[in-house]
Formats: sequence, structure tokens, C-alpha cells
Amino acid sequence: MKNIISHFAIFACSLIGAFAQPSFNLQLAPAGSISKNQSYTLSEVNPGPAGANQTWSFTLPDTGIPAPIFEYLLPSNTPYPDSFPTSTMASKTIVSQGPIQYQLFSYYRSTGNITEQVGSIFILQQTTATSRYSNPETLIWNSLPYNQIQSDNFYSIRLQNLGGPIFTDTSYGSKTIIYDAYGSISTPQGLFGNVVRLKQSRILSSNNPFSNDSKNTTYLWIKAGPVVYDPVFSLSIDTSDGIDGGIVVRRNAIVPRQLTNTKILFSDSDLSVFPNPVADKLNIRFATKIGESLSVAIFDMQGRKYEDLSELMHQEGLVKIETKKLPPGLYSVTVSQGKLDKTFRFKKD
Repeated sequence: MKNIISHFAIFACSLIGAFAQPSFNLQLAPAGSISKNQSYTLSEVNPGPAGANQTWSFTLPDTGIPAPIFEYLLPSNTPYPDSFPTSTMASKTIVSQGPIQYQLFSYYRSTGNITEQVGSIFILQQTTATSRYSNPETLIWNSLPYNQIQSDNFYSIRLQNLGGPIFTDTSYGSKTIIYDAYGSISTPQGLFGNVVRLKQSRILSSNNPFSNDSKNTTYLWIKAGPVVYDPVFSLSIDTSDGIDGGIVVRRNAIVPRQLTNTKILFSDSDLSVFPNPVADKLNIRFATKIGESLSVAIFDMQGRKYEDLSELMHQEGLVKIETKKLPPGLYSVTVSQGKLDKTFRFKKD
């Protein structure tokens, strides 16, 4: 009888091991984190099989290029917190393409089991484009049951300022995601066990004649358990309508290089900026005397940089910045010292 019970217990444990799926709980990276990735262009994409206890192995071309760097911020530490008052987190992306550099500020909020994007502001020289979601797009589902499909529809309005007339266009799309597999994965970064795979499909359309309709399928491998949203590996296939009427297909892989929490935000009690509004001089005061130098950058609401002052020395925690030559209007000032960073908004009369 004991042997029968023993064999039954072993059989039951094997069944539990065979049918239990790992779970996950995703969250955005905390404010101050910086995500750096490497992107590889592929001739083909083979994501491998779906299902339980899979083993995936991927090799990549010898050369890749750095993907855009994401910096996660509190909305109050960006230049545009008032534009998206419901947001609880933001990210800043800087992309350089030769001599051209643009910035993208994206704003998110977490509610229930999802984290959704509520809007973004794109800045390129004198051009800005503000997108607001009347129906926000779900960025991540914090958790998903195995083999269950979730879907989302989203709709946004974009106001584009080209330095003259303001153009308006709308974008609308749909997205589905499924937790379709789990197992272990071998990538150029190493071997990762106990990972789950998410398959995401996204369709986007726009009434802008200069924007192409697109379809995207992305496979994301993430660690099980409570983790930040930083996949250990991803594969994507982008299909869009070409300018000449043909179809453009892009295939790439993303490998994480680094996720660091390098910046600590000044607290409100550590740092103050006054007066506001300002006329001739902007004062930056520290609650305590700090012996290190600091850097100050001033931007207008279109992202144009008016001041970039580095290695400023100060006495008794006070720095004075000349603002007499600034045109009247709204500005943001970013103060950095070592790993400390904070952004304020002020008005120039």
C-alpha cells in the first residue's frame, strides 16, 4: 500500500510539473532607470514553437547598432507634465541619425492590470508633434493567463506644429497579445531559464497621407515572476505600405545591453527655483551647501535649448542664471549634479 501511495505521489508531482505554467507580474522600470539595447537587422525571423517547456536558441549577426536609449522619469521631471495630468510615469528617448537628433517624451499611467500610454510629444528642431489618446493604447498587461488572448483598440489625435500652420491627423489601431509559450532561451547575452514568451500583433492606420499603414508582430521573452518590463530578447516583423505602392518588410532582434538606475531625483526639499515668473535672474537654491559643481540646461516648450551651462560652481548652495535675454514665454530648466537630476518649469516675463 505504501508503495502504491509513493508511486501515486511521484506521478501527481510529475503532473503538476508538466501542467504548471510560470506566471509573471510586469511593471515599468522605476524613475531614474535607463534602458540600453542593441538592435540587429535580420534576413528572416523564426520565433520557434509555442507551447510548454520549450527550448529556444538564437544566434545573431556579428554587428548590431545601439537602439534608442530610454530614460524613465516622473512626469514632474519632464518639460510637459501639465499636458498629460493623468500620467504616473514618463520616458525620454533621444535618437540620433547623422547630424539630426530628435527627442520623444512619452507619458503612461497604470490602472488595474494594465499600463497604458496616454500621449507623447515629439520634438525635431522647430517641429513638434503632440499625440493625445482619446482611447489610450495598452503598453503592457501586468499579468496574463497562459494561452489566453487579450485585445485592445486605441485612437489618438496628433497636432503637428511645423513652425507655421498646425496640422491635425488621427491614428487608430488594434492590438492582441497572448502568453503562448514558456521554457528556457539561449541568446548572445547568455542562457535564461524560467522565461515566458508573449506574442503581440499590432495594426496601425492613419488619415495622414504621409503616414503609412503598418502591421507589426513582436515576440517578447521575459523572466517569470515580478519583474520590470525589460525583455531578455525580442524578435519583430514590421510590414508597411511603401511610398511607391509596394510593401516594406523590416525584421530585427533586440538584445538588452543594460538596465541601470543611475539617476536619483532631487527631492523638492533639496532644490528650489525662484522667482517664478522671472525677469532678469533665475535663482537655483539648495537646502544645504553642496561642494560639487552642477550643470544647468534651459529649454523652451518646443525643445530648443537656450542655455547649456556645465561645471557651474556655487557658494552656499545658490546659483544665479542670467535670463534677461530670454524671450517672454514658458521654459523648463534641468539641473544635474552627478547622479542627481530634476526639471522645473518657469515663466519669463
